[in-house]
Amino acid sequence: PQIEGAKKYGYTFVPVKNVDCVLTHPTPEGYQLIADTILDALPDLRYCYADAAQGSKYYNAVYYMSKKGYMDGVSKTEFGVDENFTAEQLAKALCKIAGENQEDAFAWAKEKGFVTDAADSDMSYFDLVKTLNSFSKDQGKTDFFYTLRFFFFVVRNLFSDVIIGSVERGDAAEILYDYCEL
Repeated sequence: PQIEGAKKYGYTFVPVKNVDCVLTHPTPEGYQLIADTILDALPDLRYCYADAAQGSKYYNAVYYMSKKGYMDGVSKTEFGVDENFTAEQLAKALCKIAGENQEDAFAWAKEKGFVTDAADSDMSYFDLVKTLNSFSKDQGKTDFFYTLRFFFFVVRNLFSDVIIGSVERGDAAEILYDYCEL
């Protein structure tokens, strides 16, 4: 509920995990971890995508994806939230999420079986989720609890949006952002 509320009102939700506490209060190291996590989550003044500005539906996801370097904008000032998300763009994002430093991300993703269509083909919601499932297995995320979280992730994302047609870049950023937070 806190994450959904933050998205709804354009706030940044800052999850803080693994904080050392004494009774009910954080230790000095715990306070440092909390402060570092919050400072890391503060908006970057260099962020410049007008179509995903702070307070917009896509801000948190686009900010996260661009800050991590997983997705780039279509120009210096536009992310392209309403443009279709292609197989090549997905390949680049997965390559970066996996921590791979490949010259040709699309060839890497094709070799791994993550993409099968042409680089410029539009991704459907179904193909995106199917690819994320394959990617999860490749990354060693196959335990019962991860599979259960992934199932609920799929249900929430597929049934909360229109699943017919191509994924737009803004929706893809949200789905990949949620996926990275699993």
